[in-house]
Amino acid sequence: MVQHIYLCPSGHSICSGCFTIVCNRTGNCPTCKAKYAKQAPRNFAMENLVAQCYLPFKFNCGIRMKGAELLEHHVSCTMKPILCPIKDCTHRGSASTMLSHIVNAHVDTDRSKVKRVTELKIQLTTRNGSCSFAGLLGTGSTSLLLSDMQVLDGSFTGKALHFDQPMVVTLLVQQDENDQVRIKTRSRHVTAVGDGSNIKLPVCMFEHYIPPEKGVVMAEITAEPLLE
Repeated sequence: MVQHIYLCPSGHSICSGCFTIVCNRTGNCPTCKAKYAKQAPRNFAMENLVAQCYLPFKFNCGIRMKGAELLEHHVSCTMKPILCPIKDCTHRGSASTMLSHIVNAHVDTDRSKVKRVTELKIQLTTRNGSCSFAGLLGTGSTSLLLSDMQVLDGSFTGKALHFDQPMVVTLLVQQDENDQVRIKTRSRHVTAVGDGSNIKLPVCMFEHYIPPEKGVVMAEITAEPLLE
């Protein structure tokens, strides 16, 4: 109850989350069964009161904050359930346990979809297509997941997701030391798995490295801790 609070015609309060659920079902107040108005009035007095209260976060992470701060915490909470970032996996778990799940369920299995490496080498082409695997880069005591890598509509894209420490990710395509393209980007926390790609390289920046007889060029992806 940290956003809008609405009123039914009889004066019963309901938070915005429950209000949306109820309106999608019956549209009636759960307490008195009165029909909610099309533009239900808000209970500003209750909203102001709640805004001053310290509330526990719903995923039992031990945090207690005021409403507006809880909304910000929701973005990065390591205890909230998130979808596994590996393609076609339906597992949901907390960010704090996601690395363990990926290692146990997707690395070094008979149908492994994740390669554990210190640097990842992939083939780039100008044709649309997706990479059939993800890479789990081990850098010292931390790990970085490279997933959703594909060439689509003139760009190579992918996601770089860290589990604890932010990383600097480098994508390198080269013919020799004097002729190369190198891009750097910052990883995102695994809780941002639903966001868009944070690795992007237009095809026009690497297509001239592709030998005509092969149709592909090797790219190397590495990572190192972000020093702030």
